[in-house]
Amino acid sequence: MFEKEPPPPEHPLLNREDVVVTPHVATATDVATSALWGTAIAQIFQVLRGERPPHLVNPEVMTS
Repeated sequence: MFEKEPPPPEHPLLNREDVVVTPHVATATDVATSALWGTAIAQIFQVLRGERPPHLVNPEVMTS
């Protein structure tokens, strides 16, 4: 992650031969999307069963 995106053309990492820089959409693969949906749906069912899902963004709102 860069402090400013997109990074300026003179950013030192952009000129290195041992660095690959990709946009955020580089993870938008079928496998990644399927895993994301699978995790989200599993956690929805956990909440509906009254269970605490493992990946809460704001855990303070879940009281039980």
